[in-house]
Amino acid sequence: MPYTPEGFLAVPITALVATIAASARFRTIVGASSAALAETKIEIQLADDEAEEGHPEDAPKLKFPRPRAIVSTVEDFTHERGGPGEWQTKQALRVSFEFIVPEQYRTTRREQYVWFTSQIGVILAEMQTARDADTDGSYLPFDRIECVQDPMPGIDDLSIEEYWGVEYSFFSQ
Repeated sequence: MPYTPEGFLAVPITALVATIAASARFRTIVGASSAALAETKIEIQLADDEAEEGHPEDAPKLKFPRPRAIVSTVEDFTHERGGPGEWQTKQALRVSFEFIVPEQYRTTRREQYVWFTSQIGVILAEMQTARDADTDGSYLPFDRIECVQDPMPGIDDLSIEEYWGVEYSFFSQ
């Protein structure tokens, strides 16, 4: 049985993971039939991108393969006293989305960009919908999203697969 998150660090991080997994588009991209399975495609803090032991040098694999999301904390975290017995937490959590563009959309860089940013736009909209409909505190109550790294292609040194990535900060208080 997994540990139940508690406190002002673990609760928001797990809530953000649940918010991402609530996106039907994210589930489709990562090939997950449920939110629980989608959560297995979301890494916390860092994805260990070293090659797995036992793989030949000419065909290494990522330990946490794409498509994926990576959730982490950032420096914009404060927990301060607002008055007697009153504490206020303000924080930003960061999400990196890394997806491999399907072969049929790899004809030009522009086509890849349009496909990738379309997926991200739908995911963010679905996350906002989940957040707005949340009645039991399962999802992160973010009130601002900020792009911190523009959508861009990358090439993985281990698997030599081209992917697209983007990073966003989600702010809540």
